[in-house]
Amino acid sequence: MKKIFFAALMLLASVGSFAQKAVITGKIKGMKADTHVFLMNIADPTNMVPVAVGADGNYKLELDAPEPYTRFLILDDPKGGFKFYVQQGMKANIDLELIKHNEGGEETYESKVTYTGDHKDCFEFLSEGDYYSNAQNPLLMKYYGKGLNPTFGQFRGELRHQVDKLEGKLMEINNPVFRKWMKGDYEQKMNGSLGWYNELSDKADSTLIAWMETLDRNAIYNDALTYANFYRKFMTPAGEDATLYFLNHLNTLYSNKDIANQLADEYVSRVFQDAPSNIDDVYAAYRTISSAREIPANVQSLYDHYKNLVPGAKAADFDMYDANGKKVMLSKLKGKALYVDCWATWCGPCRAETPNMIKLYEHFKNDKRIQLVSISLDKKEAAWKAVVKKENLAWPQYIIKGEYESDMCKNYDIQGIPRFMMFDKNGRIVSLDAPRPSAPNIIEWIEGNLK
Repeated sequence: MKKIFFAALMLLASVGSFAQKAVITGKIKGMKADTHVFLMNIADPTNMVPVAVGADGNYKLELDAPEPYTRFLILDDPKGGFKFYVQQGMKANIDLELIKHNEGGEETYESKVTYTGDHKDCFEFLSEGDYYSNAQNPLLMKYYGKGLNPTFGQFRGELRHQVDKLEGKLMEINNPVFRKWMKGDYEQKMNGSLGWYNELSDKADSTLIAWMETLDRNAIYNDALTYANFYRKFMTPAGEDATLYFLNHLNTLYSNKDIANQLADEYVSRVFQDAPSNIDDVYAAYRTISSAREIPANVQSLYDHYKNLVPGAKAADFDMYDANGKKVMLSKLKGKALYVDCWATWCGPCRAETPNMIKLYEHFKNDKRIQLVSISLDKKEAAWKAVVKKENLAWPQYIIKGEYESDMCKNYDIQGIPRFMMFDKNGRIVSLDAPRPSAPNIIEWIEGNLK
C-alpha cells in the first residue's frame, strides 16, 4: 500500500511539474534556408536563445513559467517575428508567414501571424494595446523636440490618464492572471516612464525635485538610474562638465556602493563610446569612485579602444572596394578632408539621406579642400551598383566586405547606419558622429571643420 501511495505522489509531482511548462508550437513559412530564429527577452535583448526550426518550418517551445511573462520570437534575415504571452500550463499554436514585397527593387517582408489556443485574447491585447505603443510613444512624441516644456505635474497627470485607459481595457480580458500581471507591469513601467521628463524639460521644477527624492535610489537600480539622469542634467552647476561633476559626486549621492559601481560602469561605458576629447579626465574620475576595486575588463577595454578615437587621433585604417573590385585603403585618401557616408541600399533612413548627399556634393564638388565618400555595407554588390548607376551618384562610391564584421565597423564601432564621419586632410579624426546631410547647419559645420 505504501508503494502505491508513494507511486501516486510521484505521479502527481510529475504532473504538477509538467503543468508548469507552457507549450508553444507553430510553423514559419517563407523564411530562407540560412535564416536564424531566436527567443528574446526584451529585458535582456543581448541574450538571444536559438530556436530549432525543422526543414518543414515547424518549431516547438517548452517554457518554464512559474510567473507570467512575455517573449519575442524573432528572425534575423528576413527580419520578422512576434511578441507572445507565456503562462504556466498554457498551450498555443502561433504560425508566422513571411510575405515578400518588392518595392522599387527593394525586398521587404510583412509578418502575418495566426494564433490558436489558450489566451488568444491576451496575445491580441499585447499586439494591439501594449503599453509602449499606446501610452509611452504618443505622450513622448507630443512633447519631445517641440519646445513645449510641460510641468512635471502635467506630464505625470497625462501619463496616469494613459495608463488608466489601458488598465480599463484590461477588464475586457477573461484571464485574471493576465489582468493582475499586466496591471502590475503597467504601474512599474509608469514609475520608470516618469523619468522621461528629464528629456522633455530644460529645468527642474520643485515638483520634479520632490518626486526624485522619493525614489529609493540605494535599493532599486531603476530608481538609481532615473535619479542619475536627473542629477546630471539639472543639478550640474553652470560651467561644469556634467560627466565629471556626476562622477566626482557619485559616492556622496549613493550610499550603496554596489549600485554606485554599477552606475559608474554603465555610464562611463557609454561615455567612452562617444570618444570625448576629455576621455582621460573621465577615466581618472571614474577610477576614484572605487579605487580598491579592479576595473571590469569590458570597461577597461572600451577605454583602451576609444582613447585612440578621440578628435585629433590618427584614423584607424581599413579596406574598401570600388565598382571594379579594386581595393582602396582609407589612408590613401589623405590630402583632402573626408566626409564619409556609411549606408546600404536596404536601409530606409540611409536612402532618405541620398537626396541630401546629392545636394551636399553639388555644393562642395569644386572645393579642393574636401571630398565626399560613400561606403556601402550591402551584402549584395549588384544591388549597390544598381542604385549608384540609377541615381547617378557622382562622388566616390565604395563597398566593404563583411558588413558589420568589417574592419571599418569594428574600428569605428559602427553598429547601425546611417553613420557619418569626418576626417581632416592629414588623416586625423574630426568626428565619428558627424551631422547628417539633412542637418540644417551641415554646410556651416563642415566649413567650420576644414583646416
